[in-house]
Amino acid sequence: MKSLYGDLIKQHQKNPYHFLKKEDVELSLRANNPICGDRYDLYIENEENVLSTLHFHGFGCALSKASASIMVETLEGKSYEEAKEICQNFLDYIHDKTNGEVYTEAFKAFEALHTQTARIDCVALTWKEMLSFLQTQSS
Repeated sequence: MKSLYGDLIKQHQKNPYHFLKKEDVELSLRANNPICGDRYDLYIENEENVLSTLHFHGFGCALSKASASIMVETLEGKSYEEAKEICQNFLDYIHDKTNGEVYTEAFKAFEALHTQTARIDCVALTWKEMLSFLQTQSS
């Protein structure tokens, strides 16, 4: 298990990007895993189908929190279409379906999931919720 908690994951867990509860946002999503108890609210401010500003807040294990932080940082400023592709790339990567090709090197922090698959649901939680939202926004 130790290899799951590399420096980037520890950094994002201790000092997550835009970890802030927002009351006055246009859109919010809830990513919840009732089995393990991880739960995050995603706060989305958009402009013309662009994820202009993202925040998240909630609780969960170190892996889920770091993953949500990396997602928020990676998707901020991206168009819905680009964000949808990035989410799919991340989910494919953690399920070992990309031949190692990643949108950003930060995804490689979760490489240990290729052999230690028990924690995939924790890492995928917010990404799956965001992808589901983005898929409903497609014309």
